[in-house]
Amino acid sequence: MSGSVATLSPAEVRAMLLAGEELALIDLRDEAAFALGHPLFAAQVPLDRIAVEAR
Repeated sequence: MSGSVATLSPAEVRAMLLAGEELALIDLRDEAAFALGHPLFAAQVPLDRIAVEAR
């Protein structure tokens, strides 16, 4: 999915991981919520930082 964004179910993410497919998990919650629990391998980039981080 080069250059695109997709919304996937947990089952689809699991299938991709088991198949060794490339994917990026980006958690858009703030740091406190992310620290309480997040998907394995997820990167945390809160919505208010995307414009700054994207550059």
